[in-house]
Amino acid sequence: MNKEFVLKHKNIPVASFIMDDESYESGQVKNVYDEKRLPFGSQRAETKESIATYLNRWINYRGIPQSREDFGDIALANKISFGRELSMGSYGLNLTDHYWVHKKEKDYKWEDFNFFDNGYTDNFEMKNNYVKGKQDPNVSVDGTLVKCWNRENGGNVLWKKGRGLLKQEPYNELIASKILDLFGIEHVAYTLGALENGQPVSKCPCMVDKENEYINADFIFFDSKLKGGNLYESYINICKDKGITDCKERIDEMMALDFIIGNTDRHYGNFGIIREADSLKWKRIVPVFDNGSSLFYNEILSGVQNKTESNCIWLPGGNEEHLKLIGYPSWYDREKGKEIPGIVYEGLNKNNRLREVPGKIDEIISVIEQRIKIFENAIQCKKGQVTGVS
Repeated sequence: MNKEFVLKHKNIPVASFIMDDESYESGQVKNVYDEKRLPFGSQRAETKESIATYLNRWINYRGIPQSREDFGDIALANKISFGRELSMGSYGLNLTDHYWVHKKEKDYKWEDFNFFDNGYTDNFEMKNNYVKGKQDPNVSVDGTLVKCWNRENGGNVLWKKGRGLLKQEPYNELIASKILDLFGIEHVAYTLGALENGQPVSKCPCMVDKENEYINADFIFFDSKLKGGNLYESYINICKDKGITDCKERIDEMMALDFIIGNTDRHYGNFGIIREADSLKWKRIVPVFDNGSSLFYNEILSGVQNKTESNCIWLPGGNEEHLKLIGYPSWYDREKGKEIPGIVYEGLNKNNRLREVPGKIDEIISVIEQRIKIFENAIQCKKGQVTGVS
């Protein structure tokens, strides 16, 4: 049945709209109360009809995607077809930003429902026993990997499984975190854990709180009038216009890591900015996170020893090709660079499944050593450009 709902940012009404309270498919936008707080299309949405289109897009991205490994089981158990049927039943609340929805007839307050202040049921075994209408931050997480939030030591911690036969992503997150630690690059710190059945999981703390929220690059690009140039330059310019002056340095750090570890899943959803929720002030570039789809995680057989290039989703071309865009990385130390192969080897060697593939770890290390040489040659040219010495 169609009901009028209100989209809120914390306690501030942003827009009201008609939505079916069973399928959670939205339709007509009734009112826009605060255009600048729309989480989508505020620069493009010139009519209520266009806002309705963008609102539907936002709602559909709010829930568990159908591409997630366990979505079929979740859908069958709850008799749903789309993830939004769970997420909107939980008011669309998550642990990423401060947007939520509820029926307009209700006088609900953000303080009474948000997951920063209020508890939720821990799911340490990561079973897909979600219940429609139950307040749960896990029904509003995106991404294809099976994941869940748990409370640990008073904080929110995200657990993520690996996939396929190798279950390698958790180990890769640990490796990437240690490499970033080595060079003092700001990042979300990952540790390695395991379920009772021995399946590995990565664990990382929530990077935002009830005062600050994460806005991903998808909405930044979608909501901006690009001023020519390529996406890399446009992103830097957008952030600079919003007062973030070190965007190039931070994005270059991410691109350097993506090349060295061969990250094939850097997309608009896993980088962006941290915004102060009340003032909407852009504060800083988000710490580097979500690095698991790397180090040939999805290649079961050996035979990778000469594959130095890897795919990038958000920017046309490969990660090696993008080295020409980055500036000279003053953070990089060649002596520390010699430690990277050892960090990778130690991390991969923790994966019993990977050790059973003859020669695979040694081949990956060989590729890492090749990439480090390519990276060092590329930044040597950059150093010459900075100093005027070739």
